[in-house]
Amino acid sequence: MASITVVGEVVVDRVITGDAYVDVAGGSAANVALALVKAGDTVDFRARYSKDKLGQYLKNSALAEGIGLDNSVSASEPATLVEIDLDFEGVPHYRFMLEGAADWQWTPDEIGKPLPANTEAVIIGSLVSVIEPAAHVLLKWAQSAKSESTLLCFDPNARPSALETLGIEGSARNLIHEWIAIADIVKVSDEDLAWIVPGQKPLEVAAEWSKQGPQLVVLTQGSSGVVAFVQGQLISALPGVSVAVVDTVGAGDTFLAWLVHGFLRLPREERFNTFALIDVVGVANHAAALTCTQRGCQPPGHHRLRNFMSK
Repeated sequence: MASITVVGEVVVDRVITGDAYVDVAGGSAANVALALVKAGDTVDFRARYSKDKLGQYLKNSALAEGIGLDNSVSASEPATLVEIDLDFEGVPHYRFMLEGAADWQWTPDEIGKPLPANTEAVIIGSLVSVIEPAAHVLLKWAQSAKSESTLLCFDPNARPSALETLGIEGSARNLIHEWIAIADIVKVSDEDLAWIVPGQKPLEVAAEWSKQGPQLVVLTQGSSGVVAFVQGQLISALPGVSVAVVDTVGAGDTFLAWLVHGFLRLPREERFNTFALIDVVGVANHAAALTCTQRGCQPPGHHRLRNFMSK
């Protein structure tokens, strides 16, 4: 069992199918926190929960899942709402209501509470890492929070339509590169990487990133599988896991959670053993695929995942 701090947004995902919709608790960081709890880790989740009705729904949902909220913030700003339309293949298309929301208003005092004892990793990414004023507050904090014993794990999880609507795509790309420079582990999708560094091959960019600071860079490619790089070298290339897809909401977040969970369970001397890393990436790959078989982000626990992998 690892002790992990997760920082980021909590949002209401309004999933729309035809003329009907259902509200579910979501947000990239919240999904990661949930997946880690399902994996058996202790989670210190740092989010800004609105005092409004939607915000309290989000907070109660997290507490019901056993996610630790001692270092989260009660905020006066409104909760973030994201409308999700699912296409016929279950792929989500997002509309973001972001301006003035609680998630982006972090102050140094709010985030500056000490990490719990024995914290092994901090996980951060997605919109909170690039929308101001939160972005630079959290970037400065993360630089001070990481250490030899506490890894910084980053997933850009870019939302181009949201960033372009806000008119901050240029500054977002610059900030993502700043996060890459200080991160120890980076997980990124091929779609996100193609947007972050347009005109270059995602595989080549991921390999280059792994020489710029991160100890490990993992590139997910949806049904085409996943590749991992260490110091510019390809150390793992696994095929996609075939499943009947219901939707892909939370799949990348589940992958990141199980990647970090597995990495931290390795003895330090084994963390860059190629065979050990292939196993870790393979488990994360299966966990993400299994998440795609249910509506919304419902990450697996060990028992369900073990049964799925044994088939």
